[in-house]
Amino acid sequence: QRGRGVARRAPFALALHLRATAAGGRAILRVVERSGWRVLRQRPSLGRWDRFRIGLLVLSGLDG
Repeated sequence: QRGRGVARRAPFALALHLRATAAGGRAILRVVERSGWRVLRQRPSLGRWDRFRIGLLVLSGLDG
């Protein structure tokens, strides 16, 4: 949360990478939470739709 302002001040290409990395991290945390934090039983991963959604959100500026 504290580092969100960094992407606003970064050059465009770097800002996209930073925003995508942060959005991916938030998405994987949601997957881990839904699994009940049992990450040793099954490795958390993002599916094709999740990655597509992250890309759309980042490119549209709605990644939050």
